[in-house]
Amino acid sequence: MFRRWLCACAVLMPIKTMADTVWWRTSRAAVLQLSNVCSLFVYNADQAAIITWNASGAESVALQDRRFRFETNARIAVVLRIDSTPISGDAIGTGTRNILTVPVQPNLDDLLLNGSTVNARIVVDGEVIEFNMELNEKMAVLMTAVGKCRTVLK
Repeated sequence: MFRRWLCACAVLMPIKTMADTVWWRTSRAAVLQLSNVCSLFVYNADQAAIITWNASGAESVALQDRRFRFETNARIAVVLRIDSTPISGDAIGTGTRNILTVPVQPNLDDLLLNGSTVNARIVVDGEVIEFNMELNEKMAVLMTAVGKCRTVLK
């Protein structure tokens, strides 16, 4: 299952940026360093939430779901939350196939550490799609691995 999510993300990245380092892997979650970014993957059989930090500090959240069917580079309206806390406001994400990527404000760490779900309300052609992904019970360990990964990027 993990490889499927990693391969799905490879569509968005050049081949030379495949996983440089696996910082942590557990059931339904992993922290990977992919060249100049650190990514936290939380996934199940049908969905994934991928939170990415790059060396400049920019962050994004990518949502992957079997139900998504986006045109390449589609601009999609989305409201993204961790639990009930908005992290994107009314944002425009970029969709391609079954992945929606949303730029977010920095400093998600505390929200991720203490949160239990990533939620999104996505509007496509007037249809609302709800995305709900449970965060992993080992978020403290995962966020420690994210911190170590991010120190290497600086």
